[in-house]
Amino acid sequence: MSVARTIAKNTAYNFVITASETIFNLFIGILLARFLGPADYGLYSFLIWFLYFVFLFANLGLGHMVIRFIAEAIGQQNQAEVKSLINLAFWFRFIAAAVCVIIIIAFSGYWSDLFGYPENRGLFILVALCIIPQVFNFLLVSIFSGFQKYEYGAYVVLGTSPLRALGIVIVVILGMGIEEVLYVSIGSWILGIFIGLFLLRRLVPLDAILARPSLTPSMRRAFKYSLIMMGVWGIQYFMRQRAEILFLGIFNPGEDVGFYTIAFLVSSATIGTVLQVFSTVLIPAVSEQVGRGDMARVRSIYLTSARYLMILGIPMAIGGIILAGPIIRLVYGIEYEPAIILLQILFIPFTLLAIANSATSVILGVNQPSFVLKTGIWLVILSLGLEIWLISSHGAIGAAIGSSVARVIAPILYIRYASRECRTSWPMMDTIKITLAALIMGGVIFAVGTQITRSSISIVVLVPLGTLIHFALIILFRVVQKEDIDILRKIQVGLPGLPRRIYTRLLDIVEMMVKKTYKKDIND
Repeated sequence: MSVARTIAKNTAYNFVITASETIFNLFIGILLARFLGPADYGLYSFLIWFLYFVFLFANLGLGHMVIRFIAEAIGQQNQAEVKSLINLAFWFRFIAAAVCVIIIIAFSGYWSDLFGYPENRGLFILVALCIIPQVFNFLLVSIFSGFQKYEYGAYVVLGTSPLRALGIVIVVILGMGIEEVLYVSIGSWILGIFIGLFLLRRLVPLDAILARPSLTPSMRRAFKYSLIMMGVWGIQYFMRQRAEILFLGIFNPGEDVGFYTIAFLVSSATIGTVLQVFSTVLIPAVSEQVGRGDMARVRSIYLTSARYLMILGIPMAIGGIILAGPIIRLVYGIEYEPAIILLQILFIPFTLLAIANSATSVILGVNQPSFVLKTGIWLVILSLGLEIWLISSHGAIGAAIGSSVARVIAPILYIRYASRECRTSWPMMDTIKITLAALIMGGVIFAVGTQITRSSISIVVLVPLGTLIHFALIILFRVVQKEDIDILRKIQVGLPGLPRRIYTRLLDIVEMMVKKTYKKDIND
């Protein structure tokens, strides 16, 4: 299978993984926000944030390590090293997770007092019990990504996320609370481990997991990379996750945490989905080509993915800023209106991070994570200083502004470094054309939206209208080329019957429009 076809297939499956998780998490967030109310939803949001914050320490960078080095070992046809990498990751992940669980339980009273929830010590203990099943779910999906078996990761997600959502619906119907929601989450993640191990045995014997890990020279290299990646992931956590919740929890616990979480979840469900779909697909694809010494192919992957990320990300951000009000009022209710301005602010930095994700994937794929680490340290220091200063005086708005500054600077630095590594330049002309098309689209839907008073009608009318206008304009501006049609057609392989037919029909229309545009140029 060609590299382009592999990336296309993996992107389709990774979209299933990311979209499924995003949709179910968004559904759960909406359900609990309406059921619990702003104050209790703020508590639940903080507990989930705390879980993922601890997960940062339990990860040890092993998820990124297995993605990168398994893909490279497969490129070198070294099956023994693949088994050793899996073995190393499982053992070190278990030890790190167990240590985190013990520390959280031992100091549960301290955590609950620090963050303003002294009466909820038991909930922090429950969060600790979530850690081990959650980290192993993530590791298994990462291993499948290293094998570029994204369909296996999709099976794990589709086998657990719907059941978790159903369990939480039952909890809400029965009038239970946050404790029961956490129990449901633990059960779904344990199920995910069993599904993942069943699929893993198709790739390697499971006894490879139980063997005592040995630090051969190649394993030492991988482990060193994982330690660097732990720092990198910590940097990425502050850049792309809700690290600012730490200070919101200290200075403004309660409703502000819930408002900020809603804004973050909605932006993650749109721009963040684009970012995550491409990140896990591009890193192993780049790593495999590095293993083969084909930098020309790496350059092609970089430039192509950059254009596609801009085509998707820029209009989503502009449209999201315009539709933030109707989205929040319709989905969450008028009591969550303070989240509107937060959502509008967060769309901007997350768009830039999504676009720069092609650059980040190149940096990690060519084994230069130290650049991200060194650059990120200074940006995190800047971000932390701004957050402490602004959150203490401006609450959630201060969190949004303070965290956004570093998120705007980082993409510029990543793109500059990746372009130098690939010996190429960023596609500036396409950037200008796509931005212009998105701004025109935004102006049209804003003008139409001022004539519509109901939020539900605004979303139903303006989303498809904006989509049609934007894609018509980028075709008219000749951003979409004939080579892009060939690449997009390869995604059809990974789609089932009805979606494939719909996708093929839409692509036929796009191809016809592209051909007419180029034919007109030739005639002129």
